[in-house]
Amino acid sequence: MEYIDHISNEMNSMNFRAIGTDTLRIGLRCKVGSSYLTELMNHNDVLSDHYTYYNQDNPPTYVIVLRDPYEHWETGMHTDMTDWMDSILEALPYMHTTLHELRNTNLSGYIQTWLDNELETLRPDYIQLFHFIQLAMKSRPIWDDRGVHNKFDSWNDFTSNKDYAPVSNSGMESLEWLTKQPNIYFVDLKDLSNPKFHEWLTIKDGKWSEVDWIDYKALYSDGRETKLGRWFWPNVNLIHGQPIEPDGDQMTAVKNELNSIRKNHGRFVKLDDT
Repeated sequence: MEYIDHISNEMNSMNFRAIGTDTLRIGLRCKVGSSYLTELMNHNDVLSDHYTYYNQDNPPTYVIVLRDPYEHWETGMHTDMTDWMDSILEALPYMHTTLHELRNTNLSGYIQTWLDNELETLRPDYIQLFHFIQLAMKSRPIWDDRGVHNKFDSWNDFTSNKDYAPVSNSGMESLEWLTKQPNIYFVDLKDLSNPKFHEWLTIKDGKWSEVDWIDYKALYSDGRETKLGRWFWPNVNLIHGQPIEPDGDQMTAVKNELNSIRKNHGRFVKLDDT
């Protein structure tokens, strides 16, 4: 891929959410470190939540966080499944109780028994639960374009210029466009809480030296809340009756583009070299 630096004047004030200072900000995208960045801001008054991308003569510097697209899709599906399931079960508390009781059981075994129509060995509420979820899943395919968190080819949560839309999600800037902006850098998700990345930010903008850096593992050492959809997810394909996978060609295209950025882009932050 050829990277050409230019600033698009027509993109002077698009919506673009980022955490940072007035001059150096890290873009927010669901399932790509957004929770960590929000916590970092909450612990540091020097950081703010910005919603507008200014591309004037001396624009802020932005950092886009990159994540393996399949991991992005899969963890996004976990969240979309969780939100969808919880919204349904809120209105059906008895099903919620049944599903919770199945947490520490051989859930896939129960589902397979149900699929094999060996109903005499199952509790009636299990049968009702599996049947209901199957019908609900077929009527609302959250794994298609209606998902929110599983958009693995989208790089910011609040952009809105349709002229630079990616393949499947109008209103969010494409990775190709972002690579051509001279004020945009890239970093891998695995390095987001690395102290060396903090050092890099401080060199770029002294204000970041005032940030009390937080290690991701320490921040979530007590374990994050696990909702029902997260442990139910591994059984989704089984109960749905067909594989749930992202678009393979699109996934390959994004992977290739990310690999190209890591190997060839001059503004990819390589912490081993800093």
